[in-house]
Amino acid sequence: MYNDRANEVADADEFGHRISFAYQGKFLEDTLGVAFGYAKLFQPSVSTQFIGLANSREKDVDFLANDTDNLDPNRPAIEQCGECESITEGFELQHKGGAETRNGYMATIEWAPVDNFVLKADAFLSKFESKEFARGFRVKLEAPNVTIANPTVVGERFNRWNVQSYSWCEYSS
Repeated sequence: MYNDRANEVADADEFGHRISFAYQGKFLEDTLGVAFGYAKLFQPSVSTQFIGLANSREKDVDFLANDTDNLDPNRPAIEQCGECESITEGFELQHKGGAETRNGYMATIEWAPVDNFVLKADAFLSKFESKEFARGFRVKLEAPNVTIANPTVVGERFNRWNVQSYSWCEYSS
């Protein structure tokens, strides 16, 4: 298995693998049969995501006269800022990834010493391990002291903290 997006996210694995084998055998003049099997899967995963937050404010950021392209026809014009653009609350960028490892074991036995008696037993065991990571960056533009100028974000502080394995940055005022 090859993950062609692994180079987009740090710590992501490019290659996974799958292996399996099985054995079947008959013994004691074909009255006893046994089978054993094993399968392993290592499957890395990775994703990138952009999340745009809600457009909750209106502000004239392009300062074009008679710019009424953004009027909502479903609302009365008197309630709207005709020259304003919709301003988003912000956005998030995220990298997610990890790997899953699955090991499966199986065994079966069948004993038929005579034609009218058959004894069968089966067993299956599956073990699963999952490791995940996520990193993100959030920009919030809804604080009252954040202004948008030419259209550049101007604010008061930049915060960073880590919560478990999730690194998070937030811009706010």
